[in-house]
Amino acid sequence: MKWKLLWRRLSVSAPHMAVKSRRPWWITMLLWAATIGVAILIARWTFEHRREWSGIDVEQSRAEIARLNEQVEAFRRERDQLAASIDRSKSDAAIADAARDRLTVQIKALERENAKLREELAFFEQIAPVAGPGVSVRSLQVDSENSAQGRRYRYRVLVGQGPKPGRDFVGHLQLVVSLVREGRGVTMTLPNGGADASAFALSFRMFQRLEGSFEIPVDAVVQSVEARVMSGEAVKARHTVALTG
Repeated sequence: MKWKLLWRRLSVSAPHMAVKSRRPWWITMLLWAATIGVAILIARWTFEHRREWSGIDVEQSRAEIARLNEQVEAFRRERDQLAASIDRSKSDAAIADAARDRLTVQIKALERENAKLREELAFFEQIAPVAGPGVSVRSLQVDSENSAQGRRYRYRVLVGQGPKPGRDFVGHLQLVVSLVREGRGVTMTLPNGGADASAFALSFRMFQRLEGSFEIPVDAVVQSVEARVMSGEAVKARHTVALTG
């Protein structure tokens, strides 16, 4: 029984005691500040040593970034210069194209003029010298052309006076077209009183050239064309060319 009594005495719980700190609050704040400062120092030391271990140099990196920014700016300036040069090249190309187009038009005009001059030269080469005075038909050409209304014929006539004419000749040209239609021979005289009478007027000292066109029905065939130099109602000269139709 004694051991039970002893166990009970030993097992009696002693009252708990609470120990309260008597430190002032500002010491606690200083301890916390010191702890935070030490943590910051440790973090900075760790960052610096890690940067050294990894080989990173902040100043060198900043210098490299500045150098790269300068290169980017230089590339931008070069790009702007190239864009301006391209714009100038496009403008020059447009001007060159316009000049080429104008030159092409001028060349075509010169070619047409050259062809006309050659045609006139060939026309004048057919002129026979006139021995005596007076008006004559130096040359007459008639060529057929197709048209929507029928058949069109273009004529070229050169009339002139003999050497050392005393005065200008004033009159008009008359064309007499002989053709066959529906098996019958008919004639067509130009001008026929229409508005084209002024195109047949003659007024010259040495020579004058006239050219124009006329049309005939599709079912007609031209046999010949006669050019007459008229002074009023009098025929001063005439020349006839035969056509094959």
